[in-house]
Amino acid sequence: MKKYTAGKTKVMFTVGIYVLFWRSSIRHWLRDEFGVDIDPKREFWLTFVPIVNIMRWWALLKEIKATQERAGMTKTLSVGHAFFLSAFWFASVPYVNGHLNALYEFHAAQGAGAGAPMFPAAQTTGNR
Repeated sequence: MKKYTAGKTKVMFTVGIYVLFWRSSIRHWLRDEFGVDIDPKREFWLTFVPIVNIMRWWALLKEIKATQERAGMTKTLSVGHAFFLSAFWFASVPYVNGHLNALYEFHAAQGAGAGAPMFPAAQTTGNR
């Protein structure tokens, strides 16, 4: 009797692609909505560089926490807890996503308009 593992491989591959998309979406959202100085395309490609991807994940978690603190939230992401859960591959996603949802709701409750950065980036001078 042959053991069937193709379904497991599809699930692992699909979840892996989801994590890449999820992290990229977070970076875009932080940049567009909160004015965080981050280059999502560069960060996406650094995800494929061994060791650097771990450091960039740590930096992203710290940026999420800093954004929550700048917003005035009292309950913020624990970077160490989220990073520890990352060792279990997909386990950190629900924890981090819960904090991102809380940030979204807190931001919406403050009455910030859609697309208006909560923390505007430095204004440039000159013609556009």
